[in-house]
Amino acid sequence: MKLDLNQQFMDMFQQLGLSFTTIQQKAKLPMNAGKEVDLDNNQYVQIMQVLDQELDDQQLLQLSNINNLQQFVPSFYASLASPDGMTALERFARYKKLVGPVDIDLKESAQEVSLSFTYQVETIPRFMLLNEQLLVISLLRIGSGQEIRPRVISGPYKYGPVVEEYLGVKGRFSIKNQMVFAKRDLVQAFVTENNIMWKYLSPSLDQELQQLEKEGVLKDQVQQVLIDALPGNQATIEVVAQRLGMSNRTLQRKLKEEGTSFKAVLTKVQSKMAQTYLRNGVRTDEIAYLVGYTETSSFMRAFKRWTGQTVGQFQLS
Repeated sequence: MKLDLNQQFMDMFQQLGLSFTTIQQKAKLPMNAGKEVDLDNNQYVQIMQVLDQELDDQQLLQLSNINNLQQFVPSFYASLASPDGMTALERFARYKKLVGPVDIDLKESAQEVSLSFTYQVETIPRFMLLNEQLLVISLLRIGSGQEIRPRVISGPYKYGPVVEEYLGVKGRFSIKNQMVFAKRDLVQAFVTENNIMWKYLSPSLDQELQQLEKEGVLKDQVQQVLIDALPGNQATIEVVAQRLGMSNRTLQRKLKEEGTSFKAVLTKVQSKMAQTYLRNGVRTDEIAYLVGYTETSSFMRAFKRWTGQTVGQFQLS
């Protein structure tokens, strides 16, 4: 996520009774006022955690108002420029990953549209989820000029009276987050539709998205390298880092940011490859070599550790 820490951004926080400099310090982030900062997933979550601790629900609502943020986040502006709510949600889902480690799953039925957020991090502070959900509400209300309410809103946190009053519905406690809207509310024309602005913004946003997708998730790239490297007993971090054009240390750091490690990715690839080979009748000694083991007995012990089954038990299952 890229964050432009210009004076205008700082002033917005000050108007909300907050000091973003203090938030930076508590989140242990680089102090680069007046410059663009590129946050990794962990740093993004650190900010969310500090905001979770520092903000009350009234401030949460203010920081979830698209009107306060669209000047800093072009993808929000692009969503407001939509012809209707459904298009706005589709654009919001498409470009959201440009401003945080979040994916949006949209599902449509005859009468309803539901969406849920999937995070690329393990720890999800309350602020992080409620901010996303409230941004959606704000987007639909400002765009349509109507007091649109979700039929259902749920998540693993208490919503509280201030937030529920704003929503117009009572939040449901659930391990999985979800928002459900009546489709008739999403087909209303947006009063903020702006085709000229959309034509201006969309090429830039698409270019950013293409670059993000081109880079991909690093662990997926590591997996592909390992699949090629394992049969030649080349599945070392040195070999993988070299093929990806980075140092061992950088590779380890980036994988940690994605919540994993080189060893974990290697083990996952070895296990999947071994199970695939076994299902296709490849001999155990050959599989051992193909997944990077010089001794069959070592491979068989590792397989039991990976799957909880012996090779023989797996073949019979």
